[in-house]
Amino acid sequence: MFKNMCFVSVFVLLSSASLADPITVPNTFSAGDPISATLMNENFTVVESGVNDADSTAGVALNTARDARNVANDAQAKADAAQASANELQIVAEEAKQTADDAQASADQAQDDANAAQDDANAAAIAASAAQASANSAQSTADTATIAAQNALDAANNAQTTAEVAEAQASIAQLDAASAENTAETAATDAAEAKTIAEELQNRVLTNEVDVQDLKNRLDVLEQIVAGTGKAGVYTVVTLGSGADASKDDGRIGLVGGSISVGSGQVVVSESGSCSGQISITGAISKLEFVEEVDGELLNVERFNDVSSPNDGSVPVTCDAVSYDGSTLVGKAFFSDTAGSTGFIFVGAKQNITD
Repeated sequence: MFKNMCFVSVFVLLSSASLADPITVPNTFSAGDPISATLMNENFTVVESGVNDADSTAGVALNTARDARNVANDAQAKADAAQASANELQIVAEEAKQTADDAQASADQAQDDANAAQDDANAAAIAASAAQASANSAQSTADTATIAAQNALDAANNAQTTAEVAEAQASIAQLDAASAENTAETAATDAAEAKTIAEELQNRVLTNEVDVQDLKNRLDVLEQIVAGTGKAGVYTVVTLGSGADASKDDGRIGLVGGSISVGSGQVVVSESGSCSGQISITGAISKLEFVEEVDGELLNVERFNDVSSPNDGSVPVTCDAVSYDGSTLVGKAFFSDTAGSTGFIFVGAKQNITD
């Protein structure tokens, strides 16, 4: 499909940006091959659809990446909250441990007192018993504090484990988000590559050596005609007359002696009013020169020298439009003869765009 577009889509790619409707191209160009405007428009639609689909895919993938990033952020927030809870429980455990240590110290002190009292048991049996009871009570308190400290430590360990699990889940979510983001970037790259291919295809068509300049000139004119403005158009030369203009004494087209009349011809006129084309002439021409300006020098390209019989020639016309009434253009081309600077006037009838 791209190969076909490369060869036949010149019209559409060059003019679609400025034309509201597809153009029905001339049946033939100088290359001699007919071109299907329908096929050109369809091929361009396929390329444009491919680029739009790739852009849409990139947008969906990017939204997926953003959703995954939001999930990762939520998981990280939960992990941070769990870590904060674990830190608080650790502080409680440390405080309980300190209480247990204090209680143990008290118990040790009480035991010492009991031992001392026991030494004096014979003298203070009741005091010794009371001291023993106190020691037993302190020991019970110490045991209870120790159990509480152990429970707090276990809770802290569990909280730490929960925090580590949450952090691991957050890491997995971040990896998923990164993977989705990479997918979005890949889709965006594919869309950019598709656009590049379309642009390269257009450039290849524009630089094709199949009458490219002629196609460009015609496209410029066709765009102006479709827009319905000004004098731009393709005109068939129907009559020739004589005229004079001293400002055009550049010898581009030279006629010496004889007379000319139009056989057939076509002139392409731009919006600015300048025009160019080819006029086939017949007449008793004694001398007809085609002069081309190259690097500031006028070079004779071709000439006819025959005073005894009519001559036919195809004149490349460089001309200026002088008036236009909506359908008929009156313009003038110029040449020099022995009498001075003279021009001939042509009258062109505007063609239908499909002619």
